[in-house]
Amino acid sequence: MTNKIKNKRINNETIRKAGSLLISFGLMFLAFFFIPPNTPTVKEQAIKQAESKQEARKEAFARQIDVEAKAFVVYDIESGQILFSKDEKTILPLASLTKIMTALTASDLAKNDTMVNIGDSKEKNTGIITPKEKWGLEKLINLTLVSSSNFGAESIASVIGASTQTNFIGAMNQKAKILGLEGMSFTNETGLDINNAISGANGSALDVAKLFTYVLKNKPGIFEATKFKVITETSLDNKNHTAINTNEIINKIPGLIASKTGFTNMAGGNLAIIANLGLRHPIAFVVMGSSEKGRFADTEKLVQVTEEYLSAN
Repeated sequence: MTNKIKNKRINNETIRKAGSLLISFGLMFLAFFFIPPNTPTVKEQAIKQAESKQEARKEAFARQIDVEAKAFVVYDIESGQILFSKDEKTILPLASLTKIMTALTASDLAKNDTMVNIGDSKEKNTGIITPKEKWGLEKLINLTLVSSSNFGAESIASVIGASTQTNFIGAMNQKAKILGLEGMSFTNETGLDINNAISGANGSALDVAKLFTYVLKNKPGIFEATKFKVITETSLDNKNHTAINTNEIINKIPGLIASKTGFTNMAGGNLAIIANLGLRHPIAFVVMGSSEKGRFADTEKLVQVTEEYLSAN
């Protein structure tokens, strides 16, 4: 092959490469100067439109919610998303919602079969938990939560704290800190008001929803008894004790898997539940600062709206 032919081929190849580079630079130039930056793709536009429609539907359902509560939250446990809420981060008195943390802390410190000696009652004997009986911790927790027994909570904190040489209230506050429940704090294990100005425990509706979420995922046995209207437990003294759930709408909530009431003069009416709305779709509902009866109506309304919302999506 002659040098002349070789040179011609080299020149042609050079021209072809140069042409390709010029086309590439030209396209880049056009893209830079004539195509607006961050222009969404068709797919991105479709997703944005769908999200906008869903948000509009959500707002339409939210307008149906008319409750007495000062604060509430509807919390999707699996996604961690807030479906509906009002002042969900406002710190309010917890009342007997406190007893869920009491039960959780006790279960962290001691085994379920740990014996709890009941002392002398500081309150009127209700007949549910009587003085000087012996209980296994798990069964005592069940009775305490279902009947919302202050005497039961005091006995658990006193005995478990002493037997493990632990500042029980300090352990409750430490657990709240570990779980990232920023607004939750405890002065006692019952949630009873200390006086007319100081609550026994405080937290937000969102704090409560997250606490319930943690218990459901890590120690669901704590909630087992709270889904029943009536339970009977037997003490280590072989005495049967029957407790009626303080949640008056226990049989009106579909798929109920957890429940706890709370009421004091400072707190007003509180109620927290978890219900499966669909196949393995647990939703936490927390109502705080309602009235003694209003907390039940508020929760029923929230469940109804949430069911309708989820069905529409």
